[in-house]
Amino acid sequence: MSLDRRSRIALGLMLIALLALAVDRLILPRPQAASAAGSASPDGTEADGGSAAPAAIPPSDPERAVPEAEFTVADVFALSRIGVRHAANAASDERASAEAFAAAHVLRGTLLGPEPAALLDRRRVRVGQQVDGFTLVEVSRDGAVFSNGSETVALRITSRRTP
Repeated sequence: MSLDRRSRIALGLMLIALLALAVDRLILPRPQAASAAGSASPDGTEADGGSAAPAAIPPSDPERAVPEAEFTVADVFALSRIGVRHAANAASDERASAEAFAAAHVLRGTLLGPEPAALLDRRRVRVGQQVDGFTLVEVSRDGAVFSNGSETVALRITSRRTP
């Protein structure tokens, strides 16, 4: 019987898998099942034929164990958890975000042509792309305009001269 290379590889892989299964079942130790009163047999059933109930595992350090009454549950329906804010706070946050965007980014240059783009913090941003929630909407020779839907930020090219 002559086997081609593909068949020999498949046969070898099956033999390795069978060997691994045999080592797992015959040689490696099995985990010990915990029993409440020691009346459970090794197959997981009680001596009287019923099924074994899971045994309670005592904490490893009783002093650090927390009673169940001390657990707290967060209110999943709280408006603050899902991002609902008051209108006054939202408006001030938008102004702050526009000012923060202008302070955090420096416009280094603009590229005009069929696909205008802005060089923002050494990164090329095309019209329509977003940066920190603001979308580039317009590019001019000396500046770029970003918008997040309700706020508009106009950045001008700044030149940094090194001494």
